[in-house]
Amino acid sequence: LEAKDTWYGKHFFGKEHTNYVIAESARGGCAISIASDDLFYRIMIRSVQDGVECFKVTRTDVRVSGALRRILRRPPTCKDIIEFCKPELKGVRVSKVNNVAIAEKLHELEEPKFDKLYRIGLVYATADQSSESEMYSNVSGSERWDEFLEFLGSKVKLKGFDKYDGGLDTKNDMTGEYSLFSEWRDAQIMFHVSTLLPFLPADRQQLARKKHIGNDRCVIIFRDGDAPICPSIIHSKQLHILAVVQPHDVVDGVTQSYQFAVASRDSMPPFEPDMPNPPVFPKDDSFRDFLFEKLTNGVIATRYAQEFAALMNCLYSTRLSEIVNAFS
Repeated sequence: LEAKDTWYGKHFFGKEHTNYVIAESARGGCAISIASDDLFYRIMIRSVQDGVECFKVTRTDVRVSGALRRILRRPPTCKDIIEFCKPELKGVRVSKVNNVAIAEKLHELEEPKFDKLYRIGLVYATADQSSESEMYSNVSGSERWDEFLEFLGSKVKLKGFDKYDGGLDTKNDMTGEYSLFSEWRDAQIMFHVSTLLPFLPADRQQLARKKHIGNDRCVIIFRDGDAPICPSIIHSKQLHILAVVQPHDVVDGVTQSYQFAVASRDSMPPFEPDMPNPPVFPKDDSFRDFLFEKLTNGVIATRYAQEFAALMNCLYSTRLSEIVNAFS
């Protein structure tokens, strides 16, 4: 089963196909893409009301309208194909879009640019800490924590930083002087690092730290020891993915491998890659790639969680309406 929200990039974008729009319909406007090969039509219908619908139809199944066209053995029209897939659109005016710029807009609609920008919480926990307030109160971490930070990314000075800032202050150092940043494949990842965010001795809850980490959908806890971590240790409505990394094999003070675990809320769909058994990884680029792929896929998957689906649908509908209006 192919994911319908990546269909355009896989089967249409950069390949021969035709795009259409319906400016006025009971569905609040539609953008339609049709591609064909010797055997099949692929049709992607996006509407404000119904979201994304994808069809793969055998060419011979589509009935050609008009007796003369059938006698002359003409292929189906775009309306024949659309109405075969979506009978509710029968009689609605369909406009072909000749402006090639629509392809880029539809591709961005499917794979929005913010999917390449990620913010992930990163929290240090000593071997025996068992509460959120204890973890947020760590002023610094161990050598193994510093080693893990270096493994994940680069320590960057925030003032004047011109890449993705993850909501951190890059003008006045109000969220700390430094943070951790990584570029992986075509994504930019800004970490909200507990020991780099401001520490206020008089604040037992460390709200300056919780403000950022508590609003992240994904958080990594680095447990500097063997004790397990309770998945509900961080109290946050936004948090949907909790990952735990623990040093597994340490030789002469240098970590050789990590144990990695991931928990997610029941409202989320599964996300790849699957975890191996046992979930122990050598400290190398393959683990870094696995960790980033697992967690960025998880962040993308949060859009399908019940808590965020309505917001994502609203954003999608707004952007689709803008495309339909622009190319009508």
